[in-house]
Amino acid sequence: MRQVLASISAVLVGAGIMMFGYGLLATLLSVRMSMEGIPPFTAGLIMSAFYAGQIIGALHVRRFIESRGHIRIFAAFAALFSAAVLMHVLIIDPVVWGGLRFVEGYLVAGLFMCIESWLNDRATNTTRGTVFSLYMIILYGANAASQYLLTAADIHGSTLFMLVAILFSLALVPIAMNRSPAPALPAHSPFSIAKLLASSPLGMAGCFTSGLALGSFYSIAPRYAAKMGLDTFGIATMVSCGILGGMLGQWPIGRLSDKLERRKVISGVAMVSALLSLGLAALSMWIGADNLNSVHDNPAPFVLIALLGVGLFTLYPLAVAHANDFIEPQHFVAASGGLLMAFAVGATIGPIASSALMEIIGPAGLFLFIAVSGVGLALFALWRHKVAPPAPVDSKGRFQTTTNTSPLLAELDPRAEGAPEETDQLSFSFEPPPTVKDPR
Repeated sequence: MRQVLASISAVLVGAGIMMFGYGLLATLLSVRMSMEGIPPFTAGLIMSAFYAGQIIGALHVRRFIESRGHIRIFAAFAALFSAAVLMHVLIIDPVVWGGLRFVEGYLVAGLFMCIESWLNDRATNTTRGTVFSLYMIILYGANAASQYLLTAADIHGSTLFMLVAILFSLALVPIAMNRSPAPALPAHSPFSIAKLLASSPLGMAGCFTSGLALGSFYSIAPRYAAKMGLDTFGIATMVSCGILGGMLGQWPIGRLSDKLERRKVISGVAMVSALLSLGLAALSMWIGADNLNSVHDNPAPFVLIALLGVGLFTLYPLAVAHANDFIEPQHFVAASGGLLMAFAVGATIGPIASSALMEIIGPAGLFLFIAVSGVGLALFALWRHKVAPPAPVDSKGRFQTTTNTSPLLAELDPRAEGAPEETDQLSFSFEPPPTVKDPR
């Protein structure tokens, strides 16, 4: 175990540093566009370009890594990302920023693919759960903590953009200095979207809806917070509350989905998320724009955001777990690409639709859109529960927290074929330890 952790420590450190820059940049751009007077709908188009770039990157970057190697691609992409970030300061123009966000999405897809193929190559069947869980903790933790870097300098200046560029440059150092040999990319075996839709329509719908909601949250929530009157500390706290709520919600929601019929849990989580979103929309209208001064004046929105985060950040792993219940283990990795694509398409549409609604009715439009998305998924899940049989008991897998970074993340998933149950590992597994069977 120590040898495995030592071999991936540089990669995990690099991933953590990168996530600090990644998390800060999305929030910084959203708030900065609000302060620059860029209309919500235009801002939504700019932010959605990032996810469009991720789609193209996920489809295209693999060939670069195969022909150039992990270290070269990671170094080149990290350098290009740093340059793109600094370009935001040099040219403040919506069209240019949209192009830069597309490029950044493409580059991030390649960076995550390098990191996750490296982790997968170093993990063994007995350590896969530990490596997977450590990686998830680093991603969630760094993303939540990075929000407070927004308070490090004046948001109107260039310092914070420079900080993001520095972080991406520093993320390169531990990986470039790593002595371990570069890994080989795992074999690519596509799983058709049509087959995936036929196998699990609800799994695809859940991933798509998760993209709608999370794409909107990451892209538009910082602008919402700014429009409500919060300072940079308040904005950082609000976004961080959602991320931490999602992180802490993985265990109880996952355990519930392992005990109950998964479609009921998806429907329940989607409906509760919709109700919480409606509550936030109503509260936003009641408080009014520019009247929410701090968490101390009115903690209710922050509490609701944290509770909403539980739903938003568990929908994707719930949908993936449900889809895997209908897919043979040897196809988990191949199918993950289609599920991730459904998420990315949703995340591309979400910021555009939610920002359009925000432009019409004000800050509450963000949560009204998330509410409508949640209701749609809840009703679809209930309909699937009525018209289709549940997954066979012997094929129902356990819930595993996951996120939407690259298709190679599924290679690390302990549920994939060849990975044993790991009840003694640091893993977000919700299966109880084996017990003696009841003789009855």
